[in-house]
Amino acid sequence: MVDYRQFNEKLVNLSKKENFDHGSLAGSMLEQFLDSARYQDNDEVIRYKTDFDEETEQLAQDLFSKVLYHINQRHFNLNPELTNQLNQSTDPNGNTISSALANHFMDTSQKSLLASLEEDPTKISYQDISNLTSGIIQKYDQNTVTQAIKEEIGENPEELRDGMRQINEEYNNLIPEDRLEKLIENKGTSELINIYWQLINEARKK
Repeated sequence: MVDYRQFNEKLVNLSKKENFDHGSLAGSMLEQFLDSARYQDNDEVIRYKTDFDEETEQLAQDLFSKVLYHINQRHFNLNPELTNQLNQSTDPNGNTISSALANHFMDTSQKSLLASLEEDPTKISYQDISNLTSGIIQKYDQNTVTQAIKEEIGENPEELRDGMRQINEEYNNLIPEDRLEKLIENKGTSELINIYWQLINEARKK
């Protein structure tokens, strides 16, 4: 039988664990953007450009390298030798194993990053990269929480509802009880897990 209280607390604290470490992923991508944007003008004054029209591919590659580092070194805590193997080995689709893992956990690829950057390559700001990074972290969190729920609770709708009822009660009604019951009745597994994830995020704000 699942200890919902203990499991829910684990999910609430998931983003703080060393191997998920959302803060370091965000920090490394923003730092990379600043490194890529920094230059000195003719008077040797340091400035930061926003025009990457000729460099979007390189910027996408550099940002994706931070995603791969996070997956290999932080998420899986792999040593350099294993990391190198994953960066060189490919799946049946021709993607490196590291890239496939990034896509699995974050719905992110170098191609998707490039597509985002190419929407307006002459005006790429720090805020744009911050928003891009936030989206990646949100998918990363949603996918890891979803995987944890499926592994611990499974896909039985009533057990998922019990888990949500527990966290709602534990955190003093994140959603009014009657509203929660209406929200989770007659829902399929995917919808229930998505609501579960939303409750976890609300609990983290407490």
